[in-house]
Amino acid sequence: IMVTQAGFPVTGLLENVAQTIGIFAGARWAQRGEKPKMGLLLGARKAECTRSFLPVGATIRTQVTDILQSQEGLWQFQAAVYWIQENEKIVQFSINVFQPPQETRIFQLIE
Repeated sequence: IMVTQAGFPVTGLLENVAQTIGIFAGARWAQRGEKPKMGLLLGARKAECTRSFLPVGATIRTQVTDILQSQEGLWQFQAAVYWIQENEKIVQFSINVFQPPQETRIFQLIE
């Protein structure tokens, strides 16, 4: 979808990281015996990229580390994406997400 003649833009990796965080959060809920809950990506900051594009077919590894989790549902993660073939960290940033402890009306509207 996002691929150009130059390759895949590393800005598209934000979605990859968001999906990884979703898997992380879902696993936490499953460990508690609960079903996963919806959350919102609030933003990313402190982004550092070593390149603008990845070649098509590049293999990546995504790493997220939870830095903060408040009782109100605010989570902060440190994220990094590595290009396996070149053994290179290509992007890193902080990402904030919100997952309220109780389902709210806005999530009912989304579903």
